[in-house]
Amino acid sequence: MNKDSIRNILDVIQFRLELDAPKDWSIISQIDRLYCKSQKLGKKDSYTIAFIVNGILLYSGGHTSILRLGTYLSEMGHQIYYITYDDSSKEQMELNASINLPGYKGTCLESKALNNSYDIGIATIWTSVYHLLAHQDNFDYKMYFIQDFEPDFYPHGDLYYLALNTYQFGFHMVSLGHWNKQRIEDAVNSKVDWVDFPVELDYYQMNRRKLEIKDKVVITVYFKTDRKRAPFLLAEQIKYMQRKFKNSGYQVQVNLFGASKLVNIPNTTNLGKLVPHKLRELYKKSHLGVVASLTNISLVNYEMIASGLPVIDYRDGSAPTFFSEQEMIFVESDIKDLYNKINHYLHHQEDLNLILEKSQEKLERNNTSWKKSAQQFNSILIQNGKTN
Repeated sequence: MNKDSIRNILDVIQFRLELDAPKDWSIISQIDRLYCKSQKLGKKDSYTIAFIVNGILLYSGGHTSILRLGTYLSEMGHQIYYITYDDSSKEQMELNASINLPGYKGTCLESKALNNSYDIGIATIWTSVYHLLAHQDNFDYKMYFIQDFEPDFYPHGDLYYLALNTYQFGFHMVSLGHWNKQRIEDAVNSKVDWVDFPVELDYYQMNRRKLEIKDKVVITVYFKTDRKRAPFLLAEQIKYMQRKFKNSGYQVQVNLFGASKLVNIPNTTNLGKLVPHKLRELYKKSHLGVVASLTNISLVNYEMIASGLPVIDYRDGSAPTFFSEQEMIFVESDIKDLYNKINHYLHHQEDLNLILEKSQEKLERNNTSWKKSAQQFNSILIQNGKTN
């Protein structure tokens, strides 16, 4: 990778860090106790539920997951709100939400709505926990929907510990997936409920197909500049792979999505951030999917599998706890390994098709869906309503 490319990626990563870092920490001065003072969830047929969010970010998988959960909870009879703690406007939140999830249900509200009263407040990212804590008297019951082990997003320092400490405030924690639950419980010795890690098979319909790769292989890579997505390692492995395939008889087309179009990796096509229907079209034209999940597994893995792609992910992340070697291809951090694995399966395409078949069978066997996960979440609410 040349110096300009490295500088380009560094600039984008710095921009990402500025987005991720807390913009206004004056909220800390409004917190009188760093723990949950009380939890009171009366038994009701339905609740007013407020998800505390950092706006609604366009093309954000995490925010789309919150919208899916909120939409299904709304259909179960709950009154759902998405309340931002930053300076996002209601209009911008509604526009982004309608693009991320057309037909979503629930009401977007600006930060002043944190001063109103609700049955349940649900933090959705570690920074939102501090805002919910500061306004905890306005919420009878405080919860924390945790999609990833967020301390891992930061180097060992203040943001790492500020994120880690949120697991000890006494909120009712619900993890997306069991791997994340286990990480939190091991780190802070606190009980964590969990819901299944889902894929929306009604949208990413199961595409059963047999791959026949001849002289051209199309590889779709979920590439993000977040450190949990191994951007430097992945970029170098792609570069090495392209060089090795140059005189191999295979034409290799690598399509990236997920990052800003400012990111430039030689001999790839960066498609930027894509809406779901564009992703479905991309998956259908591809032979292999590559994801780098160094923390909790990505929903993209599931979407790719359902769309008919064998998936490659890193062995060092959580993917091996979700899928076996018969269901997913795992690569090492060795710079050569991405090329080695792809080259192997190009010459053993029956094995590649078997991996796809087994992974799709797993999705169908587990019967995963956001509706099912929302039902699990609702059951957790009902159970706690009985005991409080």
